[in-house]
Amino acid sequence: MTDPVTVVVDGREIQTDQAGAECIKQLQQQLSDAGQAHADQLGELQRKLADAAAVPRQPAAPAPAYRPTAAVLSDAAIESRAQARADLLLDAQEIYKMDYRGKTDDEVRRLAITGRRGAELVRDATPEEVKGIFRTVLADLRKDPVIAALGDSRGRQTQVTDNGYAESVARLDFRTRQQQEA
Repeated sequence: MTDPVTVVVDGREIQTDQAGAECIKQLQQQLSDAGQAHADQLGELQRKLADAAAVPRQPAAPAPAYRPTAAVLSDAAIESRAQARADLLLDAQEIYKMDYRGKTDDEVRRLAITGRRGAELVRDATPEEVKGIFRTVLADLRKDPVIAALGDSRGRQTQVTDNGYAESVARLDFRTRQQQEA
């Protein structure tokens, strides 16, 4: 066993063996080196800031006056845009219920499709493709499931081979002919 060594770390005396004392000494040296490197970098940054402050600046050009470039929308145009947005939000809610506030039309469509069918469907799609996918998903949702189920059954129907009804009608015709002859 080795003799205990007393080491002072942050003003506290600690008893350890020789290997622990060497580790503590090495860590204190690394800490000292890191502090010196930090101080050197701060000095370099302060010199750069002083050099930048010494360079004379040119006054900024005045901002151009605001001139609207787009024509002002009429009340009818604003109303039609608001109606289109409301329709889009209702359709998106029908596809996938979530809060679409603050989203663009394209983002609304992408979120609705992603919520319903998954992100891989619209991952690399253009806005026009997303619009088409959105319409298709909406049309699929609006199909009546009963009509779809009945419409699919036409190919599975079997032909009736029982002629019982036809024979009964033929017998009735035979009886009525006999009564008319009499």
